[in-house]
Amino acid sequence: MKRVATLAFVLAVGSLPYVLAQQQTEQPTRLPPVSLSSTAHAALPKDLSHYWFVPSPAELRASRARRDGVVMGFARGVKAVVAGDFATGLPLVSPATLNESRLRDHARYYRAVALQGLVRADAADGRSQVGLGLLEGEK
Repeated sequence: MKRVATLAFVLAVGSLPYVLAQQQTEQPTRLPPVSLSSTAHAALPKDLSHYWFVPSPAELRASRARRDGVVMGFARGVKAVVAGDFATGLPLVSPATLNESRLRDHARYYRAVALQGLVRADAADGRSQVGLGLLEGEK
């Protein structure tokens, strides 16, 4: 019993600074109420193409059609190269637009395969030569 009373006394005295710290000693000053008002600005354009970050639906369709055309041509070129028709596949895996896409490395690889198949390995650039080495199993 004496232990419990001592523990309660120690806890009460020890927590006294925390209780006093929670008490406000002075009243906070009151700020005047804030009034919100609208700003004057030009009306937003109704045509989405006037925003730099939103292309028009027609531009989106044209962009998708170009991209899909290049990707589908690349896929046809890959199929032709894999089938051994290197002359047909080479122009389809070599367009400059593929150099700006995520398919760049794949295009270089299949271009190197097609050039090797046409016995034109000397026309391959340095990066394609690496692809040719991978084809032959070199490391």
